[in-house]
Amino acid sequence: MLHALALIVTGCLLLPAVAWGTPLDDRMDAPAPARSFFERGWEGWFWYWDPSEKREEEPKDLPSPEDGAVFDWMKRVPLETVDLDRLPTVELKVLLQAKREYALDDPTPDRVREYFLVHRAVFRRAERFTDSWEIALIREPELDSHSVLPASQVGQTVRAQVEQLTRRQRIADFAEHGGLFFFFTSTCPYCQVQSQILKRLEVSWGIPVFPVSRDGRPLPEYPDAHPDNGMGDHLGVTMVPMLFLAIPEERFMTPIGAGLLTEEEILRRIEVVLEAHANPERPSHRLP
Repeated sequence: MLHALALIVTGCLLLPAVAWGTPLDDRMDAPAPARSFFERGWEGWFWYWDPSEKREEEPKDLPSPEDGAVFDWMKRVPLETVDLDRLPTVELKVLLQAKREYALDDPTPDRVREYFLVHRAVFRRAERFTDSWEIALIREPELDSHSVLPASQVGQTVRAQVEQLTRRQRIADFAEHGGLFFFFTSTCPYCQVQSQILKRLEVSWGIPVFPVSRDGRPLPEYPDAHPDNGMGDHLGVTMVPMLFLAIPEERFMTPIGAGLLTEEEILRRIEVVLEAHANPERPSHRLP
C-alpha cells in the first residue's frame, strides 16, 4: 500500500517538470550538436529532417450572447450606446430577447420603450430585406417563381387552361398510336367500377381500351372482352383490376397501376410514363 502511494506521489512530483519543460516538438526541431560524419553515417549523403507539423490553433469559441453574464449585460445596456442598424443580426435577435425579458420582469415605461425600439429595429431590417428581395426578382425575372407559377387568380386560371390544352394534345397523340390493356374478372366489384371509368376515358379522351377477362366472362361496359389466353400470366398480372400502357408500333408495354384508379390518376400516370419513355436519359417521376 505504501509502495503504491509512493509511486503516485512520485508521478505527481514529476508532472510539473514534464509540463513546464521544453515541448517535445521544439526539442525535435532544435538543431542537434555538430557531430562528425562517422557518427551520423546512418543518415546517408542526402538527408533532410522533415519539420514537425505546426498545429493550427483551434478557433476559440466566442462567448455566446445567450450566456448568462452577456445576456444580463444586454438587458441593462443603454440603447444610446448601441447602433441598432449596424448590429449583427444574431446579436440583434438576442438583444431583442434580452430587452423583452427585462421589460417583462419589471414593465416600467422605460424598459418597455427600450424593447419597443429594438423591436422596431428588427422590423426595419426585415423590411429592408423584403425590399431587396423584390428588387432582385425585378432585376432577374428567372429567380421569380411567379413567372412560371402565377400567384394571381387570373394567372392561375390561364395556366390551368394551358396545361389542359397541352394534356389533351399529348393524350390525343398517344391515342393515335397506343392504348390501355385492362385486365379484370367479371366478379370483381372494383373491376366493374374501373370499367365504367375507362369507358368514360374512351369517350372523353379517345383512348383505346383493350379489355382482357381473366375468368373469360365479360363486363357490361365491355361485352366483347377478350378471354385471357395466358397473356396476363406472361405479363405478371397477379391482381385485378390492372392497367398496362402499350404502344404497339414501338413494341413498348408497361404497367401503370393496379387497383381502382380514378380518371385523373390514369391520365396523370399516362403522362408520366410517356414523358419517361420519350426522355429515357432524364430521371422520371416515380409512380405512386
